[in-house]
Amino acid sequence: MTPQGLISSTGYALANPGSEYLVYQPESRGFSVNLASGTYNVEWLNPATGAITADTSASGGGARTFIPPFSGQAVLYLRRQL
Repeated sequence: MTPQGLISSTGYALANPGSEYLVYQPESRGFSVNLASGTYNVEWLNPATGAITADTSASGGGARTFIPPFSGQAVLYLRRQL
């Protein structure tokens, strides 16, 4: 993955577009990620606690909005399903 600040509205993203995305959200609010077409597994990391939350899947093909399942900072990891 390489820095891809324009892929996310947060400005903080590493990505291998179409394969995987890692996005940092420094605030307690939703944000958008511009995803290539496909279906992605969704995982959240709470930096304050280290807890990882597996979520459902998300469809790509444009800008998608994500809302962290907890308050505070968040890290979103998206990996394309095979």
